[in-house]
Amino acid sequence: MLDAVIGRGGPPKPTRSWMIANWLATIARMQRIQCASIAVRRDVYERLGGYRSDLKMALDWEMWVRIAASYPVWFEPQPLACWRVHDENESSRLGREGADVPDMHRAVAIIEDYLPASYRGTVGRSMLMEYRDEAIWQVNRRMQAGDWRAGLEHYARACECDPTLRHGRPRRDFWKWVVKLRLRESLFGPKPRGEAAANS
Repeated sequence: MLDAVIGRGGPPKPTRSWMIANWLATIARMQRIQCASIAVRRDVYERLGGYRSDLKMALDWEMWVRIAASYPVWFEPQPLACWRVHDENESSRLGREGADVPDMHRAVAIIEDYLPASYRGTVGRSMLMEYRDEAIWQVNRRMQAGDWRAGLEHYARACECDPTLRHGRPRRDFWKWVVKLRLRESLFGPKPRGEAAANS
């Protein structure tokens, strides 16, 4: 059995303790548990093995999916621990280095390998779409500030999460924007730093 506090959005959290129904399908789509909010019996780890050394950021999510595939999961509504996000934690560092999305793809491939075929195409889907939306927000922010180089970096990140962005109208519209900014830069020079910061 596993005691956990579910986080990261989703439906309203229940106010009673209960055995979560269909938890495998939920956790397979998106990471919803912070390490500080979960307790796992020792014999579960002994049976299933430890965290994978070939994953960096998604190793905890892969573990929760692995557990959910073999054990029931219990929800305890009383807060028993807390956690915080800051610039120096491991998740933030991996995100700055661009290592989070590739690591997520590796975890998806690992998880799909041991879950039933019916889960194919859904594993990690909600999480990758969150990464995509954040990257697109950064694209708009950077491009509006005139920084097309940073916009390119964030667009590439969005495409890693959602390959459909590499084709069709989104791609055409983005590259038109890049060409416009590069032409303006070649004619008038880079946008002044103060103006770029005001627009971002």
